Amino acid sequence: MTRYSSTIDLHSTPGCRLWIDGVGCWLLWFRNSLTFGSVGANSTDYRVRFPANLRTRHLIWDREEEHDWLTPWGDCQVNQQQISHKTGVNPGDVVHLGEALTMEWCRPSPLSGSVRLTLSTLRSIDSLDGIILFDQLCLIGPGENQHIDCPRWESAWILFSQDNKLWGKNLQNQEVVQISPNHPYYCGDWRFQLEPILETDQ
Repeated sequence: MTRYSSTIDLHSTPGCRLWIDGVGCWLLWFRNSLTFGSVGANSTDYRVRFPANLRTRHLIWDREEEHDWLTPWGDCQVNQQQISHKTGVNPGDVVHLGEALTMEWCRPSPLSGSVRLTLSTLRSIDSLDGIILFDQLCLIGPGENQHIDCPRWESAWILFSQDNKLWGKNLQNQEVVQISPNHPYYCGDWRFQLEPILETDQ
């Protein structure tokens, strides 16, 4: 049985699956690089995998000095323009991988450099509804300016990093807590919890 620590250490896990009642499952990614590709054979890197005609490592995202870069290894378009080398990507850009997958790049809040990737045409084999490329904080709650829109919530949560640990602030009661793995947190009747990803997860 896998045992997690009582806290989420951003150095010990590359990311978490964020399960939100009534919303779905999002990938909260802490590292500065992420690979997108097909199911394929097992490999040493964590990949967001899709049941589509893509290369095993089809696209690599990197964050360098607060800028987002894409390196294509397969068919990739940014705003319907084919790219064949490392290319910068900006809020509002739409990325197409092959013929099956579309991702929209968005930074919904000026308070954070975290990026939201909305998967508009195809879900991953992990049934992800979207991806948050985490940078300091992530806003969860009702409204378009949240990284993850929870339309039925009455208030919001802020997930933020401090001393390489993940913390949360409930804006409904202003309570600040250190986030524990696989522990439910509530906003009214709605709850969420975070499942850390192991380095060996494929």
